[in-house]
Amino acid sequence: MELEQGRPLRAMRFEKKDILLLIPATLLAVAGLGPDDPWVVGPCLLFSWVTFIVICVIHEGSRRTRAIVGLVITVVLFGVAYRRLNSIHHFTAETASRKIDEPKFETPAKDERSKSEALTKPKPIRPIKNPLEIVSFRSDYGISIENRGPLSVYTLSLLVKVRIPNETKSYALGFEIQPGKIYKQDIREGGLQHFRVQGRLADTWEEHFTKASTRYAQCGFQLSYFSPSDPSFLQIRAQGEQWAHPLGYDNISGILYYRVQGFAKTEQSTVPLVVTLSVNDDTCPRD
Repeated sequence: MELEQGRPLRAMRFEKKDILLLIPATLLAVAGLGPDDPWVVGPCLLFSWVTFIVICVIHEGSRRTRAIVGLVITVVLFGVAYRRLNSIHHFTAETASRKIDEPKFETPAKDERSKSEALTKPKPIRPIKNPLEIVSFRSDYGISIENRGPLSVYTLSLLVKVRIPNETKSYALGFEIQPGKIYKQDIREGGLQHFRVQGRLADTWEEHFTKASTRYAQCGFQLSYFSPSDPSFLQIRAQGEQWAHPLGYDNISGILYYRVQGFAKTEQSTVPLVVTLSVNDDTCPRD
């Protein structure tokens, strides 16, 4: 038996306390090779290495032998840790890259259903403000209204408001106008059968109406209403200017009541109109 520093060397034997230390160290090392989580693998291998080093330190064997065993264990465990952690790192990087580059495909049924719904589902159509425009209006003849909106409009009535004399008159309409279309409706009302529009008798409408109503009270007169764009009104006004006898009229307003398709609320819009004074052409003297 060899001597070292005057002390006899004993054979290296594992006692019970050594086995109790080797068992958790071995289990920790094996457990550290299983998971793919570096936060699990690293601590397990590190704790296994520390445990083995502690065993080597407290062991009663030769110092040289314990140093060699500790060095071998250190090299082996650190080599295993390097390869294991490096493998986990590359696997994690490849997985993340594959998830980024991998195209996303919808199932054919879901994709076809989405396309079908997009094609068949109608887009909501919103109404515009004041969709109706009076193209022409003559109170004794008829009215034409254009629908400039994207939805059908049902017209209810037209209310004419006159300042002098202070009166209102309502015309029932009751027809539907399709988008982008013009609807024409005749108007039949009682009044003078034969009449002429009176030329201007004064500079203002108030004075004109006062003079005309006084002069033609016995033979008969009435108020006639037009839209500013009505062809009849434009023709009468042009002839009066041509004959140096201007037409007597006043700018007034009317309210058009209607409902838009799909909406229950009754809407209204203010429209420009003109009022003239017409006299009985059969009984009233000419100027």
